[in-house]
Amino acid sequence: MPNVSAKRQPSAYGLARRLAETLGVIKKIVTDLKKYLKPFQEFYLAVKEGVDNKIPGELNEKSVLEFVVKGAFMKCLEFNLFTCQVESSESSYFQMATLRGICEDLIILAYLNTLSEAERNDYLSFQLNFEIQKSLIVQHEFLKK
Repeated sequence: MPNVSAKRQPSAYGLARRLAETLGVIKKIVTDLKKYLKPFQEFYLAVKEGVDNKIPGELNEKSVLEFVVKGAFMKCLEFNLFTCQVESSESSYFQMATLRGICEDLIILAYLNTLSEAERNDYLSFQLNFEIQKSLIVQHEFLKK
C-alpha cells in the first residue's frame, strides 16, 4: 500500500508553468520600473547638462572645496543616471559599493561644513597633497619590483 502522507512531487509541466508565470511577473515589474525611472533619468540628464557648463577650470587653494563638492555631486548624479539605465539587477551588488563612497562623500562634506573657510582650505590642501604623495609612493614601490 502506498504511503498516503508523502507529498506529491510537482510535474515538470507544473514547474515549467510556474516558472513561466514568475518570469511574466518579473517582466511586468521591470517594465513598470522603467516607466517609473524615466522621469528621473530625464531630470538627471538635464541637471548634468547644466552642471557640465559650470565646472571651474583652475584649481587653487580657494577652489578646492568647490571641486570636492562638484566631484561628490557628479559621482552621485552619474550613479543615479546609471541606475536609471540598468535593465536588470545583476549588477546591483556592485552598485552597492558605489553607494558607500557616495555616503562617505556626504559625511565628509557635512563635516567640512562645520569648519571655518581657513580650516577647510588647510584640511583639503593637506588631504589632497597627502593622497597624491601616498599614491606616488605606492606606484613607485610597485614599479620598482
